Amino acid sequence: MFVFNHDEYLWYLHSSTESQSNIDYSQEDILLRSLVQKITTPDMGWHNIAAKVKGRSAKQCRERWVNHLQPNLKKGNWTEEEHALIVSLQEELGNQWSKIASNLEGKSRIEAIKAERLLLC
Repeated sequence: MFVFNHDEYLWYLHSSTESQSNIDYSQEDILLRSLVQKITTPDMGWHNIAAKVKGRSAKQCRERWVNHLQPNLKKGNWTEEEHALIVSLQEELGNQWSKIASNLEGKSRIEAIKAERLLLC
């Protein structure tokens, strides 16, 4: 069971009175990071986290974490080696972007797709 700290509680109260389109995503990200840190056993998964994030499903919480918030994600410019690896892996694996991203240290599936699209331009 999760317990809200003061900041999480204030955000929870705010989010329950505002429409989802008006939510400040930086506050939502802070809440999500905090809740992910509290996972201590495998049965405390994304469905429990989503229950604390108003208006978000377990899938949305997981995707936000995996594609944008994980501490080990590398943001920023791609190296020539990474570009070459994406091209090579895409030729080998097709559009299996999760598999391609698993070969790119610190890059998410979304980042791999974006990089491939940039290469085509």
